[in-house]
Amino acid sequence: MFRLIVGVVLFSKVFFYWKRTSWRSSVWRSNELAHHRTLRITSIFLGFLLVLRSGRVH
Repeated sequence: MFRLIVGVVLFSKVFFYWKRTSWRSSVWRSNELAHHRTLRITSIFLGFLLVLRSGRVH
């Protein structure tokens, strides 16, 4: 449970940071792509954690 909370906190931090930079000018376009990749990796990691957790519960 604790690990899940930590994961959600990290995910929201990355998500909000990405959203804050996403509306900026085209100079930040490469930054956006990097944040998009980070967001995708984080979501995959969270999904993996969820599967691990549900596997342990059942």
